[in-house]
Amino acid sequence: MSSVMTSAPDSAGHRREPRFQVVDPEALTVSIERKEGNPDTLSAVLMDLSRGGLRLSVGQALPKGEEIRLTIHIQDIDVKIHADAKVCWASPGAKDGWFLGCTFLEKISEESIDELASHSALERRRDPRQTVSFSAEAKTELGADFETVRVVNFSAGGFCALATTSVATAGERLMVRLPGEDSANPKVIRAKVVWANRLDDGQAIGCTFFARDDYLRMQSMVNPDSRRRWLAAIQQNRPTRWQIVAAVVMLILAVQLFHISQTRPDLAQRFIEQVMERFEP
Repeated sequence: MSSVMTSAPDSAGHRREPRFQVVDPEALTVSIERKEGNPDTLSAVLMDLSRGGLRLSVGQALPKGEEIRLTIHIQDIDVKIHADAKVCWASPGAKDGWFLGCTFLEKISEESIDELASHSALERRRDPRQTVSFSAEAKTELGADFETVRVVNFSAGGFCALATTSVATAGERLMVRLPGEDSANPKVIRAKVVWANRLDDGQAIGCTFFARDDYLRMQSMVNPDSRRRWLAAIQQNRPTRWQIVAAVVMLILAVQLFHISQTRPDLAQRFIEQVMERFEP
């Protein structure tokens, strides 16, 4: 059994952290240990989670401000995440239950969020994800040789790939070569490995793109029309030469007016009055 500890405290507002929904509550068990002279341990269901706090479904309300000890247990791999928290609010739920909103006394680590997401207990994807199936080549930034992988889904935020060997570990930088690249002048997609799970027949890795262009290159490979539409939209919205000239002239006039207002405020005031008179009905 292993334990994922919390990270160092952070004074920033907890509610500013991204909050992720729990997609498989049965994959987790949550226990609440009360600290203030109450030996009872309560069971709870995790509803959503961020690095700064969480929302629980419990059988009874707890008073606002009470400090509690939480243990989130990922049952399949017997990993436990421990955290101290404080009750912020309680509201009635369904079937005589209650919802509790709690803030962590110390923010949990990104590794804890990744652990929950990698085992399909937590949904941290904020971009629509396309299911695909194509072969590519990948290696770590310092690796010597490319290995064949199969990309199975991707979004604007990242992608998931399967490999028959161990390609990378969490935190490493990955270089991905898409099919159809010019072998004489290959270009690669840059990504960071967020999680890596061992499979019976290889490895599954979840990655985030380093740049928007990396996502667009993968998208254009899957759907060539999307790249052409994107470039056409840029061309259509590009300002004309006369619009640029007009903008530059307006900027020069604004700078000159500001200079006059600082050196001759009487002239600036007279100019403004004349302009206002022209627009009076």
